[in-house]
Amino acid sequence: MMETVYPGLACALQKLSFFECSTQFTLDAVNLFVFFVTVSTKMPQVISIATSWTSQGVSLTAFTMETFGISILLLYNIYNGTQLGLYAESFASIAMNIVLLFLLFSISQKRVMFALYCTG
Repeated sequence: MMETVYPGLACALQKLSFFECSTQFTLDAVNLFVFFVTVSTKMPQVISIATSWTSQGVSLTAFTMETFGISILLLYNIYNGTQLGLYAESFASIAMNIVLLFLLFSISQKRVMFALYCTG
């Protein structure tokens, strides 16, 4: 069988029964839904921090624990050779966390520079 990222979309090329094809399509739809929900839940936080330039309300402990947990999940799935479609939301979460980390670092650097400027 031909292995693709989303095997449900390749049902026409493979000789699968209707049940197998519909099951794969349903799994692919759920995977895409989870991916878009992950992106849509993280995006407002990124936009809020980027527009207000304040890190108020961001818990460093929760951010670190989330990043650590997602990293473990991502590495586990890569190591086991799991299909990308089953854990693509982990890539999206890690990418959003990297953007958040960059923003938080930029904000803290601006505060340090402002404090140094104010103290002389």
